Amino acid sequence: MRGTVPEFYYPDIAFLVNFFFDYLLLFLVRYLGRLNAKRQRMILSAAIGSLFAVFATIVGVRGIFLPIHFVLGGAILCAIAFGKKKIKRNMLTLFVCAFVMGGMLYVLSSFITGISAGKELIPTAVVLGILTVIAAFALCLLSKIRRESAKTPIYSVRFCIGEDSFCCKGLLDTGNGLYEPFGKKPVLLLVSAKFKMPLEKFCDERPEKTRFIPYRAVGTPEGMLLGVELNELVIETDQEEICLEKIPAAYSDSGGGNLYQVILHPDFFL
Repeated sequence: MRGTVPEFYYPDIAFLVNFFFDYLLLFLVRYLGRLNAKRQRMILSAAIGSLFAVFATIVGVRGIFLPIHFVLGGAILCAIAFGKKKIKRNMLTLFVCAFVMGGMLYVLSSFITGISAGKELIPTAVVLGILTVIAAFALCLLSKIRRESAKTPIYSVRFCIGEDSFCCKGLLDTGNGLYEPFGKKPVLLLVSAKFKMPLEKFCDERPEKTRFIPYRAVGTPEGMLLGVELNELVIETDQEEICLEKIPAAYSDSGGGNLYQVILHPDFFL
């Protein structure tokens, strides 16, 4: 049965408002989950979600179909913006953010409506109390989600040094500030001993691919690392594969152990 559309319902304005809030929610999910979603995918997801909301309002979704609408809409938003991997966690974050934002907007709108009508429908102390409880609950839950997502900033990495192909683990280190001095490109740091011989061999065979990377460390104010230019570097994230070309890589004997063998530059994810 077709629902009743509000008398003063403007689909174009409703689309813009929903688009703004959907994009804001997706931005919060990306930030809290430390995700690497592209802006174009988030814009597309917010636009489709907004169309979905406008259509549901015109049709008149109610009853048992209302929670189905919210769950399906959240799944569509997360799948388009962030991919299908870890979609349950991303949906949970989305719904928590939507709950907090919706609750705060409802309380504030009730308070403002009462003021505009010449009376306070909700006492100021109650408003502040509700907002404080909602904010405290949200901060605790969202900070927990963010901490859990930050436990393993390790990704699968693939690249070749000459004819030798490597699949290994890479640690994202935000403190990695190494850049190739001439091209100003971020550097992949190789910290496993298994890379040393293939790298030196490749430098002997292809000297034009050799790169020297200056660095500074504790006890080494001025140092130089031997490196090469990789034709391709592939980083596998939860949502996508990041493919980079002509990336300099340098060897360091710092040792990453079994947990990781290379250190990734944060610029790789921009």
